[in-house]
This record gives sequence, C-alpha cells and structure tokens, in this order.
Amino acid sequence: MQLARVPAAAPGSTSALTAEQATGLPKQRLLYDGVVFDMDGTLTQAHIDFADMRARTGIPVGDLFVAMESWEEPERIKQSMDVILEIEAEAAKSVQGKDGLMELLQMLKQSDVKVALVTRNTTSRCPAWRAAELSADSNSVTACTWHISSRSQLQQQMVDTDSRMRVAAFFQLIGEEWRGLFSEVRTREFKYVKPDKRLLLDVAEAWQLHPGRLLMVGDSFEDVEVGNAAGTATCLIAGGGNEAPGSNIGPPAGAIPTFSVSSLVELRQFLQDTAPSSSGVQGLDFSSSSSSSSSSSIDNSSLGLLGWSLRSSSESESDDDESAAAMSWLDPTAPGNPAAGLDFVDYLVDAGALCTASTSFPRMGAAAGGLQACALGGGHRVLHVGCGDGALTKMLASKGLQVIGVDADVTACIKRGLKCVAFDGAPLAAGSMATVAASLKEPADAVLIYTAAAAAAAAGQGYSSAECLSAAALQEYRGVLKPSSGCVCAEVPLSSGSSAEEVQAQLQAAGYAVDRCEVLPAAGGQQRLRVVGRPQ
Repeated sequence: MQLARVPAAAPGSTSALTAEQATGLPKQRLLYDGVVFDMDGTLTQAHIDFADMRARTGIPVGDLFVAMESWEEPERIKQSMDVILEIEAEAAKSVQGKDGLMELLQMLKQSDVKVALVTRNTTSRCPAWRAAELSADSNSVTACTWHISSRSQLQQQMVDTDSRMRVAAFFQLIGEEWRGLFSEVRTREFKYVKPDKRLLLDVAEAWQLHPGRLLMVGDSFEDVEVGNAAGTATCLIAGGGNEAPGSNIGPPAGAIPTFSVSSLVELRQFLQDTAPSSSGVQGLDFSSSSSSSSSSSIDNSSLGLLGWSLRSSSESESDDDESAAAMSWLDPTAPGNPAAGLDFVDYLVDAGALCTASTSFPRMGAAAGGLQACALGGGHRVLHVGCGDGALTKMLASKGLQVIGVDADVTACIKRGLKCVAFDGAPLAAGSMATVAASLKEPADAVLIYTAAAAAAAAGQGYSSAECLSAAALQEYRGVLKPSSGCVCAEVPLSSGSSAEEVQAQLQAAGYAVDRCEVLPAAGGQQRLRVVGRPQ
C-alpha cells in the first residue's frame, strides 16, 4: 500500500516540531480533558465510492453495520462485508492525512489532554489485496501463521491483524513517534464499536474521566451518535462519512453535534479559542473528581460546549428517578443531545428486563469476522413500539439487541437501515400487530414503548399510558411475546385522570404479572409512568 506521508512544514514553523520537541513545551489547558478521534475521513482522507458500496451491498440507506446486523442470513452478511472490505482496501491504497492534521496533533501534544483513536474500519480481507500485502511483508506472514482449527477462527485472526495493520499504517503516515500521543486505541476487533455508547464509556473509564469532559470528533453521524449517547461533547467534521463530498444531509435526531467544523484547521482554532486562558473561561475548576462541584463553577457559555451529562444539573443533584424524569425532556433534535429513552434502556438492563449482547454486532462478528461475536448469542429480541424516527431503535440495535421497529409510519426508521414493520390499521387496536407477529421467526423477549416528554408535549408524538396499555394493546403484545418470560416495558406520559394503581389493576386483569408500575417525579409539569409487566 502506497501511503502519502504527511509532509513536514517549513523549518521554524509550529508544524515543524517533532513529537519529542512538542512534549518538551509548557503544557496548555484545554476546555476538554480528553479528545477521541475517529480515523478514516476524520484524520485521514480515503476516497470511498459510497454509491458503489451501497449498490453492491443492497443497502440503499442507513448505517451499513446496523442494516447488516438485522439480517437473518449469515451468508448475506459475509458477502456484503466482503464487498465493503474490497472497496475500502482499494481506497486505502491512496490514503492521505487531512489538512491541518500535524498542527492539530502538535497542539494536543503540547496540551494537558488525553487523546484516543476509535475506528470501526474493516479494510482488507479482499483476497488479492491481502495476498499482495502478505507477500510484501514478512512480518505479516509470520503474524498469520497460527495453528487455527476452523475457518471462522482463521477469518477472525486475519481480519483482526488487518485492523491492527490499518492503524499501524496511520502511524506510518504521521510518523511512528506520534504513537505515544494516543493512549487508548479501539479498532473493530474491540468488543464495542460505534455507535454503541459502551465504546466511549470504556475509554472514559480507562482515563478515569467523566464522559462530559470528553470530546468525540468524527465525520459521520455514527461518530456523533456514539458521543451524544455516552454523554460526551461531539464535533462533526463536515464533508466526510455522510456520503458524497458536497452533499447536504441533515443530521437525524440524536446525531446533532455539539458543534461542527469544516476542517482540522478550524478544530484546532476552536480548541485554542475555548481554552481556559481564553475568552472568559480563565480560572475555571476542571478537576475530574466531582461532576457536581466542577460543573457548578463553569460559566454558561463554556458549559454549553461540554457533554450533556455535565450540562444536565439533574445528574449531580437528583436521585435516579428524578434524573430520569428530567432526561425525558432532553430534546434529541438539539445540539449534543442523545436519542430519547437511553436512560430507560439502561434501567431495564440493570433490572434484568433486557439482556444486551456482550458485543456490539454479534451477528456480523459470527458471520463475517472482523468484529467480536458473542459466544452466548445475541441480545434479546425486542419490538420497539412507537419507533418514530428510529433514533432509539438504532441505539438498541448497536447493543446487539435484535430489534424490529413498529409504528404507524416507519419510513424514517427504515432510512436508518433498520428492520421495521408498520401496524395493520389503527395503532395498537385489535389485530394491529398481525403482520408483526407473522414476521417473527420466534416470539420476542420484550416489547419496549418509550415516549419522550418533550416529543409528547411538542407534537403529540408517541403513545400515552391509556393508548399503549389498553386492553386491546395488552392482548396484541401477548401474541408476539414469549409466554411467561416475555415482558412489556413502557415509560410514557400518564394519561389524564389515571393513576399507577389503576394501570396496575388493568395489567393484572389482562393476566399480566407486574414487576414495576409507578409514577416518576414530574418533569415540566407532566407525570410519567414506568411499567414492566409479563403476560402469564
């Protein structure tokens, strides 16, 4: 592979500094304690023909990984992954560093900030390209001579090696001396990949930093979604992974960045301009020991540039239920905010009502290699009723859950590459889930219904407790759930004139065992009901 080495700048300029020289300069504080970068399209430029990739994989819209994970046929997954690898391998031959890359890295080297690299690139299992690479690199040949008992093991080992080689190629591009700047590196062989928020939470834990103090930088909606979901600040570099250069695709809900830049040059300037010594942020307390003490000392102009997990005062000042009520009002169409309902999903996982996979995309890992497969199988089968624009549905899928979105109109959800089925006739009426039931190879483990408070108040979207927990709706759920072990999980606005006691009695009358049925503390003047019930 021919790499275009990032050129050195003129002697005497900032970008002429070596990594060693940059390390020796006085440290500069930045607004963020850690910066996490995507690689392809963010730090490097690889010319990928997305139209060709979509045509050959049969995925016209949406996230490729999410779409392939929803497929039931392993061979179809493998064939599409082979196409992606072939196209990416060809593009990798002419990879270049983005303008401003070295100047940005040198500034970060001079600052008191941690840096990470996360990528889910899947380049190079194309046999011809791989064979040529192996013949030219004796170290690679040695690395691949294991005693492996099965084709799948060999496939996994080969792809994992390619992933490491791709990251190695990046450091070859910028200079091996810069490797030490990136204290954490996560490739597709790691158990979590974008947009699964567990990826960035793992990085934050490794650094012992609050997620709200991190900045996720990328060129695709998946980069923004993973950061917003994890509670970091997010920066979208325009003109990258969101398809063709010059295209103007508006970000969907949950994928709107905290801020956007046009280049790495602009990002570097932004980080300099917002440093604690600049423009009114001097002297702020950025200690990592306490989110509550430090967030209270940050002025509003700076707080708005941090992750929502620090912007929301409820996280540090309220108990879990009050925090959940406040989070229900986070508008997923506002900059830096996550898909609505992630806190409810976390609650269900902690309570054992939902079982996520131990890896992000277990079906893809098992069928095509290059991603970790879950030895115990994927996560629960979930019907996301009221999927709407698919923002939460996509986040569920990234956790290895086998998700089908259900709503009256599933057009927006399908555009995200998700598997969806529309109601038959009136939503949640008798017989409305007949097509859904027919589409299932086996009954679902859970029906999940979540209506965000902001959405319900603004546009009447989603379903209230009277609608989604009616006698007819409960009967429809019974027809698609596993007997006894399946559950209905709902967090929705409590209908006017109703109470938790009345809803619980209605569930029991319909033959449901009720694990939880309670009213959450009011947020924005609206009472919300949280229910977990199991048909008996």
